[in-house]
Amino acid sequence: AEASSRLPYTKAVRTSPTIMAEFTTPWAPTAKPNRLPAVLLYIEGEALCDANAVAEGVTKMREAFALAWELDLPEWPGWAEVLYHQLSNGLVPAGAPPPPLLSADTSSVQPEVASHARDGRAWWSSDGALAAIAETLRCRNHVVVDGFLGRAGGVALRVALERAWGGGVLEPAKVALPGDGLNGQRSDRARSDHIAWIDAAEDAARW
Repeated sequence: AEASSRLPYTKAVRTSPTIMAEFTTPWAPTAKPNRLPAVLLYIEGEALCDANAVAEGVTKMREAFALAWELDLPEWPGWAEVLYHQLSNGLVPAGAPPPPLLSADTSSVQPEVASHARDGRAWWSSDGALAAIAETLRCRNHVVVDGFLGRAGGVALRVALERAWGGGVLEPAKVALPGDGLNGQRSDRARSDHIAWIDAAEDAARW
């Protein structure tokens, strides 16, 4: 019901052929901090259109599209539909809980490594843990080392990443051939993460 109620407004604002032309190439998914404000603007635009303030409503919707380009698509991604439903029904999201910094339960996929894990210590430096990590890498080609930085290190890293995100340091990742990571193509179908190439000597102060 929510989808059908919003479609006329989505079509109404597409009076210019240049709007969708901007998105003919793959775009990275909208960053999570922009999603809630974008859907709020979209709903505000709908309300203005319902009140016959069409010009103001279209302006709000264009602001929403500028924050989250997916809102100008005929079919919205799941996150947009969920937010639209929540906000339309007075269920204002409180935001995602902070990610766990320690003690993620990885025992089901790497039991030998998980058996050595201890919160708040450099448990991964013991001979037994190093042997388990090496064996897991040999068998699975990856390993999760819980609490590697400790709580203080994890918090510091999160603060640094949030600062980098706000400063535009992180860029959409590209898909490239091995050894040619700087010349890949941007594609949100293959990767949705944002990364930064860091020179430890030149960028130490930034991080």
